[in-house]
Amino acid sequence: MKYFKNLKLFPKTFALTLITILTTIMVFAFGFKFMYTSYINNFLDKQFNSSVIQVQKMLETASMDNLILNNKLIEFERNAGVYIVVADGYRNVVYPYTGGIYLPALETAPTHIVSSDVSISASVVGDASATRVKEFQLVNAGNVYTVRVVSNAGIDNDMFSSIFFSVMPYMVVVGLIVSALISYLYARYTARKIIHLNHVMETMEAFQYVALDAPVCGDEIATLENQIDHLYKRLIHEMDTIQKFEKDRDIFMKGSIHELKTPLMVMSLYIEELMHDEELPSNYQEIIYELNHKLVHMNALIHETLKVSRLESIRDIPILNVKEPLDMLQALYHPMLVDNHQHLDLEIVSSTVPMSELDFSRVTSNLIGNAIRYGTADSTIKVLLSDAKLSVSNTYDGEWNDSVNLCAPFTSMEHRDDSHGLGLYVVSMILNKYNYSYNYVYDSLAHCFTFTIFF
Repeated sequence: MKYFKNLKLFPKTFALTLITILTTIMVFAFGFKFMYTSYINNFLDKQFNSSVIQVQKMLETASMDNLILNNKLIEFERNAGVYIVVADGYRNVVYPYTGGIYLPALETAPTHIVSSDVSISASVVGDASATRVKEFQLVNAGNVYTVRVVSNAGIDNDMFSSIFFSVMPYMVVVGLIVSALISYLYARYTARKIIHLNHVMETMEAFQYVALDAPVCGDEIATLENQIDHLYKRLIHEMDTIQKFEKDRDIFMKGSIHELKTPLMVMSLYIEELMHDEELPSNYQEIIYELNHKLVHMNALIHETLKVSRLESIRDIPILNVKEPLDMLQALYHPMLVDNHQHLDLEIVSSTVPMSELDFSRVTSNLIGNAIRYGTADSTIKVLLSDAKLSVSNTYDGEWNDSVNLCAPFTSMEHRDDSHGLGLYVVSMILNKYNYSYNYVYDSLAHCFTFTIFF
């Protein structure tokens, strides 16, 4: 059994098919062997009883002399394969009688015994113990006759063909039952392995899979399970390595930014003090205000850089109800919308999205913030959320260059001093983390910019 279990799938399937065929043949052969004697005997009994009835009707409805002279009895013996002996009331053999008993249907001449009972002893084809004998009396033309009918135990080709074709339906039924049973058991055996693999894949997808302690022995399906298990272990190892790297990077980024923010804070205090110094010449005040603007821009850049460093990998995608995050965004950007005389149109077809709340807030906040910032005054910013996508559209009248990749770091369509060019880069990193595709298009005729995310 262990050797058969470790066979490859092709020889295993071939061997099982061969075993199925051989088993079917053997089951039928043994079954037919055990039922052969009773089946043939029952068949011959029916044939013999039918012949006896026909002989009885023949002798009762026709003259004995006519039957003998016209060889009707001889013809019937040859057709039915039986031997007929007729004796009169004085126990004299009437048929057959030619100076001694002769049975035309016999291959050898029988012996003739006339005693107190009419009896015959004849050589027959086949087993003599299986010879069928039937004796009855009848009255023909006022004479009482004793008739004995004897059958040949052997069967000819026509009789055997008749028997074989009568057995054929049973052979087919037995073959179907045996084949169906073995096929069903093997199908269950194979299906159980495939169902097991499907379960393994489902648990891997949910990161609930328990890795194998030792490789599974068996055919190609077992080899496939081992390979899947090996790939899963490598995947977990790589993910753990990446998470460790991300933690190290986060520590480094936080440390570096902390070292930057300390002198920037000192500079900010000095600049703020200088900005309130009324004795400072006007030309110096312009320089101080310019330095303060650069300092604000640098603080914003550091803040966005921290956002990039805090992006974490995911192992399970949650389903988020977007009502609360969108309400918070509307409240956050309401003052900016009022200042720019803009309107935010939210069309929510689906109330859920496959994303964490933090990531969804970062993405939508960045897209809506850019739409307000770069959109024209008195315009409508449209946000559409469905099961398949999230799109944000706004009007844009500035210059457009198709060669510019807005999702690249430190890139912006407009060269403003206060634009750090990391907003859409953070969005793209979050979407790549979820393996969501996205695109942005600009309709120059309608002056409409649309950023679309496909879930």
